[in-house]
Amino acid sequence: MLRFDEKEKNNINFRIISIFLASISVMIWGFRVFYMSTEFPWMAIVSVLIILMSVASIAIIVLRHTKACWIETIEWGLLVCSLIGFGVWTYIQILNNPSYGTDELAFDQYAFYLVMHHINPYISSMKPAFEMYHVSPIGYTFTYSGTPVTTLSYPALSFLLYAPLWVVGIHVQNAVWTNVLFWAISMVMVFIVLKKNYRILAIVLFSWSFYVGFMEGGITDALMIPFLILTAFGWDRFAKEFKRTWWVPISFGLAMSIKQTPWFIAPFLVISLYIECQKLGYSRNKSIKILLLYIVLAFISFIVPNIVFIFLNPAAWIRGILTPLFSNIVPSGQGIVAFSVFNHFGGGNLSLLSYGSLLIYLGLLVVYTLHYPKFKPWTFFIPSILFLFTTRSFASYFADLLPVVLVSLFNYHPTQPTELSKKTIRLIRRISVYSIMPGCILVILAFRLTGPLHIQIDNIHTTGQYATIDSVTLNVQNDSSHKVTPHFTMDTGGQYTTFWNIVSGDQTILPYHTEKIVLQAPNVESMPPITGGFQVVGFTEHPYSVSPSKSYHPALWHVILTPEAIDRQITLGKKVVLIAKVVNRVNQPIKISNIPVYLGQVIYGQSGLEFAQTKINHGAIGQTPIKALTNSQGEAIFNIDSAVASKDPVYYEANLINSKSFYPYGYSNTVSILFK
Repeated sequence: MLRFDEKEKNNINFRIISIFLASISVMIWGFRVFYMSTEFPWMAIVSVLIILMSVASIAIIVLRHTKACWIETIEWGLLVCSLIGFGVWTYIQILNNPSYGTDELAFDQYAFYLVMHHINPYISSMKPAFEMYHVSPIGYTFTYSGTPVTTLSYPALSFLLYAPLWVVGIHVQNAVWTNVLFWAISMVMVFIVLKKNYRILAIVLFSWSFYVGFMEGGITDALMIPFLILTAFGWDRFAKEFKRTWWVPISFGLAMSIKQTPWFIAPFLVISLYIECQKLGYSRNKSIKILLLYIVLAFISFIVPNIVFIFLNPAAWIRGILTPLFSNIVPSGQGIVAFSVFNHFGGGNLSLLSYGSLLIYLGLLVVYTLHYPKFKPWTFFIPSILFLFTTRSFASYFADLLPVVLVSLFNYHPTQPTELSKKTIRLIRRISVYSIMPGCILVILAFRLTGPLHIQIDNIHTTGQYATIDSVTLNVQNDSSHKVTPHFTMDTGGQYTTFWNIVSGDQTILPYHTEKIVLQAPNVESMPPITGGFQVVGFTEHPYSVSPSKSYHPALWHVILTPEAIDRQITLGKKVVLIAKVVNRVNQPIKISNIPVYLGQVIYGQSGLEFAQTKINHGAIGQTPIKALTNSQGEAIFNIDSAVASKDPVYYEANLINSKSFYPYGYSNTVSILFK
């Protein structure tokens, strides 16, 4: 029997647990792929092989085959299976939904299209990208005035990286496949650069569902991740081995040339490099020279992909890459701004939140400098704390940096604490307090100033059986001392729709005045379903503010028809009893009598809708809908018979009617009956 010392035994146990978790992640890939096997039978083979590989990996570690060669083979096998699963799953998603999920992805793809036609994308409107790549209106980015952003908002490498796949002939969904390719490259890179005891964690981390959703759904962060991984792998060796690690600042510069997120990491890396130089005993001049070398290499690698566009129109290029930072884009995301958007805390002047987040960021930079050795492993994570306080704070801003943080945590070299004089420590602490405290005060003040509007949903109009809301009547009160001109949109599931049109009422509301405003949906995609809650959100400029209404739930009850299926043919003249049960949103019975329930009948013929000829309760033949009242158990009884046979089944569906606005809601399951 092999004998291990305690440390080696712990390492093996950790690798075994990691392999188990990775095997489960790979098995889930197999399950994801399987559901398209009917349409593509070869996917069943891929699915089963992936599942067998994961089961075999678990079996091997259960049998305690802990030799290095076994573990090495399992880890590489799981990595390959994970990559295959990811690729096949992406193929399935593209087939099911070939549209681009965000304007971000569509703009980058369209920018590359313009470049291929010798047009500068930074001076061109990106509006044609919406139609060209079939972006849903809920994927637009809007300003406070309700207009979508139509300018290219990222540095040039964000779309120039589409060229390799374009050259090899992948033109359809090029942007998505490029995202997937770079995410796969990132997974392999993390797997390779992590120490052997931890590298299997790459499979677990990169297989998380929200990650793969980001990659397929339209988040271009995947393009910068490989470059940031290279940066994190050698970032703290540049001071000592700058001649051998010249690629570190170059990779970081390329990452900055894809998206703005790495820009906020740059000051932390510069401070870290200078401290590392001082730790090595370099003189101040030599430390500055190494620092300048890093900055110059990073700057050159940032500029090179953009140089043509800078030369063509520097003002347009600068305006484009600064759009996400300085344009009046509406607040959204999972940071503290959600308190204003959803919970009515603050929202009166969101500029205060922006200024406060900037001061907090500066304070974090100072604290990082003061406690550098302790915070060194978190160099690539601490800057992302900024996005908790900004008005745009999406989950991708935090989560997409986690692979980079993982590489940094397991590859950095510990640094001895800095011995600073008491005077220097006091000065740094004072600076941090003077930046963080005002920042926190501004954030608190931002939540003390409430939005200028009090929005109350007075009535809604629905599309009937289509079960969406196409018009809303509001009572909007201006609580401020100045007149405002708000723009309104709907928030459903944390996403804004296209801003709605005002068809009645004055858009400009006088101070302390209440206006009745009727909004109409601009398109089908912007209509919230009556089966879920929504809220109306009003935005105003000067200052930038947000005022949400209370969450509105148009339908909390619905109907269940039983039996849920009638599998046999019904003989003419024989009655069928359908029971319509009124239930709440978790299907608990509503035992209230005299609730009107309406049952409709129709035939869905191959050539279109046809009138059904059955008799429901005491109604006439073919009459639809028929009303019945619930009994004390909350059940409405419908007796159905037919004297006419039909070649197609008759479909029955029940619903409720709102007693105030008279819109139908709470549609039941559909039951089909074939009379012979």
